Amino acid sequence: MSAEQPPGPPASAADRPKMIADLHELVEALNRRVPHPDRAGETAIARDSAGLKEAAENRIAQLEDTPERPE
Repeated sequence: MSAEQPPGPPASAADRPKMIADLHELVEALNRRVPHPDRAGETAIARDSAGLKEAAENRIAQLEDTPERPE
């Protein structure tokens, strides 16, 4: 998921529920992540995790708002 070029809708309406479920799983995993301030690079990791979570949540919202196309 690039901030420069948002992804388009899934190839078919059948793909949408799986993609939404996968994105919810990603968000849940990021929420479970425990910060390790003693590790090198933790600030960048935490920042990247927050950005990835935001992008996943935005994509979920986009997919949930996308009307289903007939196949």
